[in-house]
Amino acid sequence: MDEKRELEQTICKIAAKNLELEERLKEAEERTALWRRLWRAERMDRNAGRT
Repeated sequence: MDEKRELEQTICKIAAKNLELEERLKEAEERTALWRRLWRAERMDRNAGRT
């Protein structure tokens, strides 16, 4: 039973780490989207001659 318990604990640790990484990925994707919007807005301003 000890081996089963160890496997269950390992699975729980992996699942917790997976959730953490998914959250970090979501945050990174949101930051990337914001940077893209900012970059596009700056590019549009430059193209309009408002540098």
